[in-house]
Amino acid sequence: LRLPDLVSWASRTLERQPHHGAAKLALARFLVDKNPSQARDYYRRAATDDAALIESSMREGLRIARTGAEAQELLPHAPEPARPAALAVLVSVLSTRMPATSLGFENALAELAPGNESLLELRAARSLAALRFHMPWCAGEGLENCLRTARISARDLQMRFPARCRGHALEAEALLAAGFPEEGVALLKRALDVVAERSDCHLKLVEFAGKSGLREVMTQALDELTAGACFDPNGCVGRLMAIAHLELVHGNPARALSAYERAHEAEPENLGILEGLANLAVRLGRHRQAAESLAKLLDAKPDRADFRRSLREEERRLAEALARPSGPLVDP
Repeated sequence: LRLPDLVSWASRTLERQPHHGAAKLALARFLVDKNPSQARDYYRRAATDDAALIESSMREGLRIARTGAEAQELLPHAPEPARPAALAVLVSVLSTRMPATSLGFENALAELAPGNESLLELRAARSLAALRFHMPWCAGEGLENCLRTARISARDLQMRFPARCRGHALEAEALLAAGFPEEGVALLKRALDVVAERSDCHLKLVEFAGKSGLREVMTQALDELTAGACFDPNGCVGRLMAIAHLELVHGNPARALSAYERAHEAEPENLGILEGLANLAVRLGRHRQAAESLAKLLDAKPDRADFRRSLREEERRLAEALARPSGPLVDP
């Protein structure tokens, strides 16, 4: 629609249906440059009338909110259900841009919806940050109090959402930050028995065990994670790529290649995965596999001279390896 047609459509729609959120969102977008104050009002009305538009309305409206008072204009007036959801978005977006304003919104959200996930997660993350960044009040005797606060905040999130990994991971990370890595890793291992999103917790377990130098725990967690990566096909490739990254970070390129191979089998048309597989095969001296992967890449992208050069080099190395005598057989 052209702008005049859009405004005409929105006006006619609102005459027939005064609580049409999409029409109000269209008007808000039309007014952003012409009348920011009125645009913020229409963003507020769109969020009030249609719960599906709350996040987009708040985020777009904040682009034209330069002060706390202007951000306040975006808040729906109705207490339920729009206002708590809108407050959660405002708290999340403004936590670093307008910390004082965000804190005011956070307190309002705590009154309306004390169990809101965004609120609980924000408070747990803030308590953890004090430990991670070694804030002055967490030094010396203050460490115990900071750790206790962080663990209580994380457990509030766990109690409200026990099947999600986030609360358990925040408590484990608080223990790591306070200097208790074994306890943190053990806590996250126990959480695997209660969470629904096991892959997310497994990834965190690998990360925390690696940071703590608990190599045996890390390797076992990686093995379990790799074995179950595709039990649920949704997100299978993403999990395998995360595993490959972790294996590379911890100096296991051969295990990373195995993850790439499984990801390529699951999504053979993904050229990014195929290129990663080819690069790892070259690095590990697996010339036949590298040449096969590079040939597929060159078929898909014949203009890539770097693929052509790499393919010729791998074919040359493969021919040399095949021509090389294997040496005499010896008894074991």
